[in-house]
Amino acid sequence: MDTKNRVIEIIDNFKQMHVNDPRFSDWFDEIVDLLSKDVSETINILEFLDKESIYWLTKTFEDVSIRLKSDNYINCIKALGEKYRSIEGIDEDIQDAIDILKD
Repeated sequence: MDTKNRVIEIIDNFKQMHVNDPRFSDWFDEIVDLLSKDVSETINILEFLDKESIYWLTKTFEDVSIRLKSDNYINCIKALGEKYRSIEGIDEDIQDAIDILKD
């Protein structure tokens, strides 16, 4: 299975699970791993996803940012923040992704 389809599959799993499901942590870690492999592929995936899918990924922004260390990634998530302003907490998650690179 390619990276984009696996990310989509995990997001679909997130949507169906209880917040305290122990698998959440494993899938979160897998998404971070998948999105941290290649910045160009990650940007393509993020630009492809819809608003609800981005909502499920916002908490990964900081972890992916520290692994990729990419201005292009930061610019991508900033653009997502502009596009999806109504996602609760997205601005804070983007700022955390930016701040982690300053430390």
